[in-house]
Amino acid sequence: GDLRGKGALALCGVYGDGCVLDVAERLKVHGYEVVILEDACLWSAPPEMLLEEEQFARRVSAFERVRAAEIFSELTEENPDLWTGDPPSF
Repeated sequence: GDLRGKGALALCGVYGDGCVLDVAERLKVHGYEVVILEDACLWSAPPEMLLEEEQFARRVSAFERVRAAEIFSELTEENPDLWTGDPPSF
């Protein structure tokens, strides 16, 4: 079914600044609300460093970025250290 207007789609994946951001942009063009689960993505560099690049900062600023623990709080009740630390990068 069509999920437009039924709340935000939460995206995560291997390349936050590649595939995940590309899919987020395509979904937005088609009318979907999207948030990026920043700590559940693998980034090519720490997100703070990536934000220094004007093109990346402009693209990613179109989306709300949240931590997975904010959305899936019940998981941290079972394992408090599950989402601690900075988002992963390689």
